Amino acid sequence: MTKNFPGSAIALAFLLCLAVCAPEGSQAFRTRTPEKTDPLIVKAKTLLQHEDYEEALNCFRKLTQTEPKNYQGYLGIADCLYFQGDYAKAMEAVNTSISLNPKGSDTYRRRGKINQKLRQDDAAIEDYTSALANSPHNPLYLSDRSDVYYRKGDLKKALADINEYLSIVKKPNPMMYYTRSVMHTKLGNKAQADADRKRGDSIINGEY
Repeated sequence: MTKNFPGSAIALAFLLCLAVCAPEGSQAFRTRTPEKTDPLIVKAKTLLQHEDYEEALNCFRKLTQTEPKNYQGYLGIADCLYFQGDYAKAMEAVNTSISLNPKGSDTYRRRGKINQKLRQDDAAIEDYTSALANSPHNPLYLSDRSDVYYRKGDLKKALADINEYLSIVKKPNPMMYYTRSVMHTKLGNKAQADADRKRGDSIINGEY
């Protein structure tokens, strides 16, 4: 087995382990069929998970017209625009959602994802930190923030977040150990890097 993992392992790990911007509990909408009798919010979320972004966007906009204080409507608009690549307008919508629901941890995560696309790393870190303040020790938010710290070159903070992530997730994707191995290698921690590569290998081989 090859044990030479380049720096691109960082990006691959997060692609494998995380949903980029999917709401929590989205699987229920992904596996159902949109029905004419569905409430508008259910129809919109179902269309979003079926990747019918234009129709989902129309539904979320109708929802905000009838319920202007419904933060989920604006969050849904942000999600649709994010997947359509319109990050500036997605930012406007997610900001409105946050103003209506400032304690929504996943809302901050979504804004963090948008900020990452806009290459606003400091703002993304602030968003993931806000998400963690509302939902402490959430492994998704920790891995998101670790990813940004790594991109900024702040390896010690990236490592701290991934350490906490691995202390929480009992059966992590093996790529998370390979990711930490890359960090240890860059920090000159050869023994820890080798140990993490072995842990990743053991998971793949069914020995962990």
